[in-house]
Amino acid sequence: MRLWAQYDSGTGMGIFDISHVEASIGGLGGYIILKNSFLANNKMSKIPNCPFIEGYLEGIIQRLIGITISIKEVECHSIPGNNHCKFLIKK
Repeated sequence: MRLWAQYDSGTGMGIFDISHVEASIGGLGGYIILKNSFLANNKMSKIPNCPFIEGYLEGIIQRLIGITISIKEVECHSIPGNNHCKFLIKK
């Protein structure tokens, strides 16, 4: 996952931080931070603005690790007061 995060951080989507992801026998937990999201930067919203990224993260993690998880955006940079997007990993 580290290599994926480094690669995708250079594609223009934003900067992925996976330092809060924890692997266990049961799967993955924690959250992924996305800074400078191309979908949320310089936009104003009252609700999270990155459902595309939710689906993208679900698909890429399933492809890389082979487990099915669910991703939910719990903070969005487009909402005033947030300086990044935060995606919760759920089993």
